[in-house]
Parts: sequence; C-alpha cells; structure tokens
Amino acid sequence: LDSELLGSAVVACQRGQAWAAAFRLLLRASHLAADLDVAAYNAAAGACKDSGRWLEALLLLSSTRTKALPASSGVTFMSCMAASEKAHQWQLCISLLRELLICWDSASYCQEGFGCALLACRHSLAWQLCLDLVAEMGSRRLELNHIHYQDALAATIRGSAPSSALNFAAALRAWALQRWRG
Repeated sequence: LDSELLGSAVVACQRGQAWAAAFRLLLRASHLAADLDVAAYNAAAGACKDSGRWLEALLLLSSTRTKALPASSGVTFMSCMAASEKAHQWQLCISLLRELLICWDSASYCQEGFGCALLACRHSLAWQLCLDLVAEMGSRRLELNHIHYQDALAATIRGSAPSSALNFAAALRAWALQRWRG
C-alpha cells in the first residue's frame, strides 16, 4: 500500500473517532516499511486522545521518536497529554509537560501544555501542584487565561485550601475586569 493512501486513511480514522483502526493502520504501515509522515501519527494520536487511550498515544509518541520524524510533533505530545488527562493519569501528564518544556520553546505549546496539566491536577485533587504550575507559568511569562484560573480555583476548593481558593478567586476577578476594561 502507498504511504500517502495509508496516511489519508489514518486521518479519516481520526475524524471518525476510530482509534483502534488508526492504530492498526500504523502498525500495518510499519510492517510494510511504509514511510508515514508526522501528520499520520498526529492523526492517530488525536484519535487515541479523543478516546482516552493514553497508553496507545504514548506508544505512538515513542514510535515517532524511533522513526526520527521531524520534531516528534508538539501536536503528538499534546494529544498524549490530553489522553493521559482524560484517563486520570496526572503524573504522566506532568511528566509529558516537563518533556514538552525541554523540547519546544513555543509559547502556544507551553501554554496549552500547562493548561492540560492544570486540568489533570484539578481532577486528581493535586491542588498544591496546581499552585506550583500557576507560579511556574508566571515565571515563564506565560499568560494565564480564565480557564487556567478556574482550574486552579476548583483544585484549591476541592483540596480544602480556602486561602488559596480566595487568592485565585481574586485573581480571576482581576483578570476578568482587566479584559472587560479592554
């Protein structure tokens, strides 16, 4: 089979939310020694993310590294992070964030990665880690948005950290006022 055709089939699988079919196509491509581009791996990782299949997404990320695909795309990283967050694997999500920060100096990937990690921590009751992540975003001069504040606020409320929750509520209010004033 032709690499381009296989790549298109993988993209179609992602759009149809068929992670297992996308994964099988990539396995078949590797057995046929077909050279798929990073977009096919991104699509398959996206299908895994949409299905919460974090382990399969990690296998795909690993495969992009062994095939030395250009930059093991940040998109693949983000899909792995989102899949791990969906599966409540917050430690893995944090580990991937650390690797993302080393590999890419892209503010948008970093901001998105921190957002995913904050959400993972919010759901796992790791409220102290949420505080640390918000502080790190500030030290990296990454702009926090209302979703970042809301995730940190929710984590501190769920974690019974009332003073931190009040601080985040005030920060969220200040952020909203600043945006409103324009």
